[in-house]
Amino acid sequence: MSIEARIKRNKLDVLAGEFYQNVDSNFIKHLQQKGFDAILGIKRQEGFYTVIGKDFTYFY
Repeated sequence: MSIEARIKRNKLDVLAGEFYQNVDSNFIKHLQQKGFDAILGIKRQEGFYTVIGKDFTYFY
């Protein structure tokens, strides 16, 4: 099962609401251009980030 399917099944995208960032978001595209294997993330206004990548989970 893919990560995206697990996200949908567990409704993380719904629970995260407006903070959810998928592969189509500028935030994830920017990280991918910088060389990160980012798949999806949650970007809070306070500057806290959680990004799930292919091999790692990034927190900032």
